[in-house]
Amino acid sequence: MVALKGFKRAIIGVYDEAGKKVINKFEFTRKDGEGGSVSADISGLAGEQIKLSAGDGDYYVAQAGVGDVKVKLTLMDLSDEIIAAISGHKTEVGGLNAVGSNSVAPYCSLVLESTTLGEKPYFTGFSKGKFTIDSAKMETSETGKINIESDTELEFGAISDENGDSYKYGTGADKFAPMEKYAFPGFDEVADKKLAGK
Repeated sequence: MVALKGFKRAIIGVYDEAGKKVINKFEFTRKDGEGGSVSADISGLAGEQIKLSAGDGDYYVAQAGVGDVKVKLTLMDLSDEIIAAISGHKTEVGGLNAVGSNSVAPYCSLVLESTTLGEKPYFTGFSKGKFTIDSAKMETSETGKINIESDTELEFGAISDENGDSYKYGTGADKFAPMEKYAFPGFDEVADKKLAGK
């Protein structure tokens, strides 16, 4: 993988119920009140190796595809609206978000932007998967010290698209447009766009 520095932004797309078109998009930079990107850890990019032996030694290594592709994503200061949207929580008339046996997370997409050592943007995109938020933390503030629990840890489980691709990546500003088309299909056609961070 190319050497990278920093983590400029994450963009999450939320699909419609049919899982065909992105109808909602959230961008996390570092603007006040709109959340920010802290870290992303991608795993499962390589398929499992299967070694065949012969003559008392390794004879052949079979390896194809990818493993269980996941992204551990840490974002700062997520709003209730965004958490509900990507988790499938229902917002009630009174404004509370209900979580329970009827909660079904929608399909989402994800684009991550970093920077190469040559100061070029580097994009990694996942066209479809689901987010889980498995825990939350609260901690008392000590005297003279304020404890701020601002980070939300999410896990994104990616699935392959109709072409068998689990993710795509590219270097350079000119790669953003095709990455948007790949990760956010149909969003340009949505009349009532919801986009945080822009």
